[in-house]
Amino acid sequence: MWEKIQNKLKGFAGALLEPLIILSLAGEILIVGYILALDFMPETVRLIGNFIMQVFLDVGFTNLPVIFCIGLTVGLAKKKKGDAAILGIASLMVFLFANHTWLDWNGMLAEPIEDLGLAGTGQSQVLGLQVVDMGVFMGVLLGCMNAWFMNKLCDVKFDGVFSMFGGATLATLVAIIFAMVFGVAACYFWPVVNDGITALAGFLASSGNIGLFLYGFLYRLLISTGLHHMLYMPLYYTQLGGTAVVNGVSYAGADVIFMAEFTNIDFVTVMDESIKWKFCGFPQMCGCVAATLAFLRTASPEQRDKAKKLLLPALMLVLVVGITEPFEFAFMFTAPVLWLVHSLLDGASQVLIFVLGNRMSIDGGLLDAVIDVALLPMDLTHAWVLVPAAVVTIAVWYAVFVFLIRRFHFIVPGQPDYDFSGADFLEEREKDDEAAAPAEPVGADMDEIDYVIEGLGGSDNIEFVTNCVTRLRVDVKDMALVNEDMINRIRNSGIIKKGNNVQVIIGVTVPEVRARVCDRLGMDY
Repeated sequence: MWEKIQNKLKGFAGALLEPLIILSLAGEILIVGYILALDFMPETVRLIGNFIMQVFLDVGFTNLPVIFCIGLTVGLAKKKKGDAAILGIASLMVFLFANHTWLDWNGMLAEPIEDLGLAGTGQSQVLGLQVVDMGVFMGVLLGCMNAWFMNKLCDVKFDGVFSMFGGATLATLVAIIFAMVFGVAACYFWPVVNDGITALAGFLASSGNIGLFLYGFLYRLLISTGLHHMLYMPLYYTQLGGTAVVNGVSYAGADVIFMAEFTNIDFVTVMDESIKWKFCGFPQMCGCVAATLAFLRTASPEQRDKAKKLLLPALMLVLVVGITEPFEFAFMFTAPVLWLVHSLLDGASQVLIFVLGNRMSIDGGLLDAVIDVALLPMDLTHAWVLVPAAVVTIAVWYAVFVFLIRRFHFIVPGQPDYDFSGADFLEEREKDDEAAAPAEPVGADMDEIDYVIEGLGGSDNIEFVTNCVTRLRVDVKDMALVNEDMINRIRNSGIIKKGNNVQVIIGVTVPEVRARVCDRLGMDY
């Protein structure tokens, strides 16, 4: 039962990635707009920059429910994803108009507050319509229900004159009826939920550094489950992460507030404290640097070169773009106690930089950090504290890791009993080492996608294929048919099997692998 729940949550977390990638892209374009709008730019260029900022602030952050509704509808639908996209936008429009119309007919529309608009009234505007302020939850709830209807009804067929009403048409009909009823019901139940969210946000704010420590600890700990997206998403995009008024407009969620401040920096005198939820990049960079140094310091001489080959490329991925899974998977399963300590140090380091006064977002790699340092005033961000904080953090992390590895002989890269089969993979393949070859005969015309499919038990054994940032996620019918040796014919950083779910850690090229697998199997993606 728990395994099924975990697989469902992993699927949900994976489906969140597409909307989050769009928001990340919108954020990057906002940065470009901000640069073009700087005072020293020619007037025409500044006009273009301001236009870009206004457009993408609305596209990426003011209308979050739209992105999440369509993104989750498509991401969670197992078939007919094109029809699912149409269903997503149709159900959202029905919800918005039903909600707005009911509020209007019953005299429930809130009056805007001078200088604050609808902020604090429990209502907001989405696509120009005044509706109850459900924030991103509106899109999340609708998206999940839409996908459920599509998965349940898309294969239903009727005979005769009713045949045209089966399949995706039936799913859409049921979804928009649900959206209409949901839109009316939300007028009554969401204000109660909103009061609860406000209370929870107050609790998080009042918990101070303890709350921030727990957030950092849990974020890092959940990497292995793939559920960390579900932890930060509410803090980034809902009232749970904080609310703030920037240049007369109300925003909710740490990431939304930061981007609003970024694009209206001339009106900002103090960076909002919600920025503390966007510190995860600092400990992951410092921690991975310290862990690398500790692993190499404690490595046996005969294993040190292999450890370098495994760790250094993965470390560069962490430092440049902030993707940590390939590095952290190198030790989290072989030394879980050390991973627990790693997570505790993560939470402590986030509290450290907040206490020292850092108010700069640093939730990715060095590339994002350098851009923010270059474009935001130092007197607002206090980013200078990051340098001494990084020195202290790396030194402490390194000392703790070295002590624990030597004291308890943890199995980590560089230790005599560490399995370097993944790091040796390419060399073994080039040498055509028989030990690395699959147990079953392989045809000469097979390519890497054939190896993946056959390793997963063949096309008949594969039920559903998706991916996250670095992992190919596959639901199979019979785990006994999975052949890890066959899968290992392609380069990967590990294979995780749980319940009926197989995860192959491929890296940032995983979307291409998933697309090719789905093409070969005739699946939507």
